[in-house]
Amino acid sequence: MVFLFGVYGTVNCQIEDKMKNEGVVKGFIIKDGVETEGYIKAKGIIYSREQYYSAPWQFQDDIRFIPKDVFENTPKIKSKLYKKYAPKDIDAYRYEDMLFESVKYADMSSVNINMFSQRMFMRRIIDGKISVFYHYVSPPVVLVGEPIEPYYVSCAKEQVVYRKDKDGKLKLMDTVSGINLDKELDNCQYIREKRENGGYSGNQMEIRLSVIEDYNKNCD
Repeated sequence: MVFLFGVYGTVNCQIEDKMKNEGVVKGFIIKDGVETEGYIKAKGIIYSREQYYSAPWQFQDDIRFIPKDVFENTPKIKSKLYKKYAPKDIDAYRYEDMLFESVKYADMSSVNINMFSQRMFMRRIIDGKISVFYHYVSPPVVLVGEPIEPYYVSCAKEQVVYRKDKDGKLKLMDTVSGINLDKELDNCQYIREKRENGGYSGNQMEIRLSVIEDYNKNCD
């Protein structure tokens, strides 16, 4: 028994070392309701001028994935063993406690090329009759000599978008759409009474997300 535990521990350490060397995380791709376990090339970090920056917009693009048995049973991993999946290829992917769903979205927050609807992976933070996602704007192309780092900082701030029903249109939870959503949610007696009794606290976005959670659980 001790021997078997030792072998298992050694194999586990080897896989962890391999993951670190390859820069991957354990995860799943999801298509037509079927999950395939494997490893995903880690994203979300940019190194610039001797400093690391969070780059969550990278999670919205293509991912590179390798099946579990291929990764763990191949002595030397080559680039061609990874398969690239675009948002049009799969329904979602996930790792740790995060799920990134393939959705269509038009970013209307500013005048840019993203105003046209396009498919992307978007991190879902609430699932239900009303689903909520985090969206990130990608840094722009800058001129030679112009610092890019300020864009890394600003683009790492999430935009909150929501969708009513599975086939609903994703909308930015800005002032106008947020107020309209609040009016709709107030039609639920449970939420209306909880508001009247001071049951919600926090800033406007925190309250709104709490209300959506309550709507999904307690309202028709």
